[in-house]
Amino acid sequence: MLLHVSKYNQSIFQFPLDQTNVSIGRGKNNDIILTDSTISKTHVLISSKDNQWIVTDRSQNGTKIDGQWVQSSEIVIGSKIELGPYLIELIKELQENEDTLIKHHSNITQMLSYNQKSHELITDHATLTQTAPVKRTYKIHKPMTTLGKETQNEIKVIDDYVSGFHCKIERQDQGYILKDLGSTNGTLLNGQSIREALLTHGDEICFGKTKFIFSQQIEKKKLTTKKDIAFENIISTDPTMQKVFSLIETVAPTQAPVFIHGETGTGKELIARAITQQSNRSHQPFLTVNCGAISKDLIESELFGHEKGAFTSAHQQRQGLFEQAHKGTLFLDEIAELPIDLQPKLLRVLETGEVRRVGGSQTFFVDVRIISATHRDLHKEVERNRFREDLLYRLHVIPIDLPALRERKKDIAHLVHHFLQTDAQKYQQPPKKITPEAIDLLMKYSWPGNIRELKNIVQRAIILSHHDPEIGPTHIQFYTSPTENNTDHGAASLASIEKKAIQQALINNQWNKTKTAQILGIAKSTLHLKIQQYEITQP
Repeated sequence: MLLHVSKYNQSIFQFPLDQTNVSIGRGKNNDIILTDSTISKTHVLISSKDNQWIVTDRSQNGTKIDGQWVQSSEIVIGSKIELGPYLIELIKELQENEDTLIKHHSNITQMLSYNQKSHELITDHATLTQTAPVKRTYKIHKPMTTLGKETQNEIKVIDDYVSGFHCKIERQDQGYILKDLGSTNGTLLNGQSIREALLTHGDEICFGKTKFIFSQQIEKKKLTTKKDIAFENIISTDPTMQKVFSLIETVAPTQAPVFIHGETGTGKELIARAITQQSNRSHQPFLTVNCGAISKDLIESELFGHEKGAFTSAHQQRQGLFEQAHKGTLFLDEIAELPIDLQPKLLRVLETGEVRRVGGSQTFFVDVRIISATHRDLHKEVERNRFREDLLYRLHVIPIDLPALRERKKDIAHLVHHFLQTDAQKYQQPPKKITPEAIDLLMKYSWPGNIRELKNIVQRAIILSHHDPEIGPTHIQFYTSPTENNTDHGAASLASIEKKAIQQALINNQWNKTKTAQILGIAKSTLHLKIQQYEITQP
């Protein structure tokens, strides 16, 4: 029998189980040495007793067998031992022509991307076939795949002329990029020494005595436009939004990270919830965090948790959102506000699934789908050195751009009737009616706060029209007049419109920023950013 050792679904090596006792751990005296900080010096002992194989845990971080934490347990053919990031499977002796590689689930091995211009969902099936000195095939199923001698690489290469971390293959918008990682002997692509190059099907990669052939199969699926006016509590007849509905249905069952871009109040969290409801994680935790609404000192603890005594106010141990969202979905709203010094830690979680609490030494492995959102242009944030480029490519796999309400004004009447119906159901009374003149007034407004602002104004109109049979123009109250907010003046005037709306709201609320943000339908952190952006000063 053999012990088949893999890390992050990538086969590393096999060890013949032909002795009475086999020790596994980080220490040099073990029969199987696993060089990872989460592995104890002697982690487990596998011993033979009465024709049975018994696994005994001797670690600090624990051992799982077939998904269960154990102190001691028998293993049989097919048993899976989990030690930190490693998976060790007991398998039978293989015949020469049998495949020695781990079989990956199809949803893991495929890389998805979305072309927003052509509305095509693109599926990549990329592989590396090693041709020398041995023959093996590796499927590229992660946004970044590293190659080198160190065990921590996704593809471990045994070659004296290869560096510890020699090169990497990274999935970016334009395709797969091969990058040399400052190796001693360099990386060759089709015989030419490179530092960075775009890979194409059939390319030969050489370093040391090792050779690979890169293969890529691309499948394109054009998304059809859904005709439903309502989709997972989202109301729209706009063609752009209905393409979004179709995209959600297609990508929700996959594990691909989704990146949502749109102005404040356009419904980014609703989209995130719709993706979750359409996925196989719908009955698992769905947690949200606004990265701009938490102070820089607390955001790390919020995401990753902390141990007791990690800092002054850490009076007890606390699980972070990643641990709480295990097997579920975590929605990172306003991801562009995440401090630059914290971004590498998020990147590590996305690449390895490893989470370590603030002040802790133990590493946890989490299965969390990430959906992120922002109103900022992340590519410009990268150019300004405010956001890491490698983190951008981990998040920007399936992009969804949400149009502003002023770009889909035909939806206003549908949204208003939806809000009126929701309010009526809440108070168990007939829905309030609204006059065509009031709808016409709403159509003339530019909606700097988008759908959230529309919802707030409708709710206020319901209150103001309490003794009237229906909502009329006199019940619609804007912060500036609709004519001042006419979008015909172009994009340049929209900024001034938004500035005026914020100034007026601040004055109306005696500069109470919390109340102003609630009335405008925006986050308080967004209000602070707008005040700085427009240089609004208190009289």
